[in-house]
Amino acid sequence: MLSRFFFAIPLFVNCSSSLEECKQYSEEAQHYCSYLNAPKLNSIEQCTEAGEWETECRHYWTEYKLWTTDTPRDALLQTCADDSNCILDVLDVRNSEDIFEQLILCEQWAGTNQRHCASHAMQRWRYEKRNAEEFTTLLALQNPFAEEIGYWLAMTQVCDRIGQCSGRGDAYNICVDYNVMLQKGKMSCLPPSQHPTKPSQYQ
Repeated sequence: MLSRFFFAIPLFVNCSSSLEECKQYSEEAQHYCSYLNAPKLNSIEQCTEAGEWETECRHYWTEYKLWTTDTPRDALLQTCADDSNCILDVLDVRNSEDIFEQLILCEQWAGTNQRHCASHAMQRWRYEKRNAEEFTTLLALQNPFAEEIGYWLAMTQVCDRIGQCSGRGDAYNICVDYNVMLQKGKMSCLPPSQHPTKPSQYQ
C-alpha cells in the first residue's frame, strides 16, 4: 500500500501537518495525513478518517499508546483489530512473564505471526527466566510451536548448560536435532536477546 503513495504524497503533504491542516489536501492525501497524525487522535475510532490507511493508523495509534501509557494489554490487542503485526508488537512489549501463558497468547492472538511470537517468547525466556524445571515442562508441551520451543531449548542446553533434551514428542525430536548441529559446529550459539526497548521517538 505504501508504494502507491511513496513518491506522490510527500510532494504535497507536510508530515508535521496538524489534523486541521489535513483538510487542505485532496481526499487521498487527507487519509494519509490522518494516518501520520494517529498519536494526536482522541480515540482509535478516528482512524476511520484515514481511509485506506486505517490499518496503518490503528497500528501507529496502538504503538504510541503501547510506549507512552499504561494501557492494558487486552485493550491494546482490541485496538489492533486483525492486524497481526500490531498484535505482535503488543505481545512483545506487554508480554506475560509466564512463558506458558505467553505461548497461549501467541496461539490465540498472533494470527500469521504466531510462530514469530512464540520464537520471541522463547528467546526472552532464555534470557530472563531459563531454568531446568521449566525446560522439562516446555519440552513436553503439546502445541503448534514445537519448532520454536525445540530450537531455543537446544540453544539453552548447549550454550547455557541448562536442561536436558530427553523424553518424547515433536519438540523433543527438534531439540535433539538442533543439539547435534550445535555440538558439531553447524550452528553457532546466539547471545540471549533482551526485552524490546522503548524507541527513541517515545523517550
